[in-house]
Amino acid sequence: MKILVESSGSLVAGFMIHAIQDCGHHAVASDIDSDVHGKFLADSFLKFPKKDDPELWEKIKQLLANSGVEVVFPSFDETLHGWSKRKDDF
Repeated sequence: MKILVESSGSLVAGFMIHAIQDCGHHAVASDIDSDVHGKFLADSFLKFPKKDDPELWEKIKQLLANSGVEVVFPSFDETLHGWSKRKDDF
């Protein structure tokens, strides 16, 4: 199973990535910056658009569909509400 860790430059990203991998799953890191530690720990990486991008959610939806992500761990404060509003879409 492919599991996305949002905002993989955060302090908890490394723990989450290793926990996903320890359970035998594929960890997908994501961030707006491609030079974050989570990118190098995870099995794959997705560069996300910035939170103020007018097409943010459509771009995220396309990235997740193209990469085969099945589960998302949202953790970026500025997008938590957006994820909750769109839970049926994802």
